[in-house]
This record gives sequence, structure tokens and C-alpha cells, in this order.
Amino acid sequence: MNSTHFLVQFRQLNKLYECMLKEICGRHKLTLIETTIISFLYNNPGRDTAADIVELRMLSKGNVSQAVELLIQKSLLKRIPDENDRRRIHLELLPDAIPITNEIDTIKETFRTELFHGFSKEELALFDEMVRANAHLFYKYAACGGIESAWGNAEATSPHRHPERSRGIPLAGRKTLDV
Repeated sequence: MNSTHFLVQFRQLNKLYECMLKEICGRHKLTLIETTIISFLYNNPGRDTAADIVELRMLSKGNVSQAVELLIQKSLLKRIPDENDRRRIHLELLPDAIPITNEIDTIKETFRTELFHGFSKEELALFDEMVRANAHLFYKYAACGGIESAWGNAEATSPHRHPERSRGIPLAGRKTLDV
């Protein structure tokens, strides 16, 4: 598979997920970015600032700021000042967001089922290993887009914690690229 084909397929998967989220948008009178913010806050405990959303979801600051304001007006979200740093504002989902987060869970499971239909447990494990083994690329190019880690726990996937991954040393006997 060449890089263009890979990037097109990745974008198509993203579009499929967005289409599935748009069903929730329609039912709850939300925009896609509002639904994305709710999903992000629900799925990323501890990453609960607008800056976290901008960084990890690669959304514009202005769009996130505007959507946060609308979610607050819709009583789905509230701001909480940080106790130690008055410049940091945490965002917290309110109880009215629970039906939306429940639907997001259903959409995510449907998406996962569709995406991995026909995969064996071994193939799923291999896919997960490949994603984790390449997490160092997100660090290598962090300066371009400010992404710490697209795969969750930044500390666990950091090349500083697993330096062998950034030197091209094989994981589980598989060849890796020297970077």
C-alpha cells in the first residue's frame, strides 16, 4: 500500500466515524464539533481543557472556544477553574450530557465492529501492537502539530520510556523501520 492510498483510507475512516456521529448531532441539535468535544471529554479523563482538545483533536482554537460556549449555554458543560493555576480552566460534562455519551458509546462500538469485521483475535492483537509500536512517530513529528500522543497514555507510549522503539529495534520479533 502506498502512502497516498493509506492516507485516503485513513481519511475515509475518519469521515465514516463523523457520519455516524452526525446521527447524534441531529437527535440532540448539536454541531459535529460540539459532539466531538463531548466525546473527547467523556473518553479522556484528565485531558479536560480546551487546550487539550485543540492539541489532541487538531481542531482550531476559535472553533473549540465557540463550541464550548454553546455547550455551556445548552447546560451540557461547565467550566471549573484550576485550583493551582488560575489560567487553566477545566471543562466538565454535566448530567444532561449522559444520554449523548451513552449514544457515543453505542456509535463507537458499532464503528469498531464495522471496522474490524472478520478480523481474528490474533489479527486484532497484531493491529494493536503495530499502532503502539509506531506511536513514537507521533512524538517525532510533535513539533509540526503539537500532538503528544494520538493513542492514549502519553507516558506509556513515550519513546523516552521505550527508547528501543525509536531506534528501530524489533518488537516481538517483527522488523521495524529505523528512524
